[in-house]
Amino acid sequence: MTNKKVAIVTGATGGIGFAVAKRLGKDGFAVVINGIEDEKGAKRVEELAAAGIDAEYYGFDVTKEELVTENITKIGEKYGKIDVLVNNAGGLGGRSRFEDMTTDFYRSVMALNLDSVFSLQERRYLSLKRRPSYHNQLHFQCGMECRRYLELEFTVHLKLEFMHLQEH
Repeated sequence: MTNKKVAIVTGATGGIGFAVAKRLGKDGFAVVINGIEDEKGAKRVEELAAAGIDAEYYGFDVTKEELVTENITKIGEKYGKIDVLVNNAGGLGGRSRFEDMTTDFYRSVMALNLDSVFSLQERRYLSLKRRPSYHNQLHFQCGMECRRYLELEFTVHLKLEFMHLQEH
């Protein structure tokens, strides 16, 4: 348990996620960073600690519901609360021409960028629901922005594919 507010930031071993975790830490939050690269996660925790930030790393794949459930439960039990959840994990997992894109590839991109947001929020909600003051909890989410970005990327990619077809 901690008196500090607790923030979980997924996809926080680099880039935007790490910057958000650092900012939250400087604002006084205990920060739990997530990623799938354990060595990188450990180094990031060291960097945060060197800056005087209370941080911990939980390595798990946000596309695996059982791992989300297990880890969000552990974090909730350890800290007694989850004040902020930043769903930052995301990506395209590579690129391919539309005509070469497989259903499995599409599903893996959706699992990372959309399904994981639902799964994490659902687990957090269930964890908070057990607390009498759950309705007062702060909530921040990148999910819609990630979805919009993905839709834009997909649309631009598809447009380029069609332009290429018209040229030939």
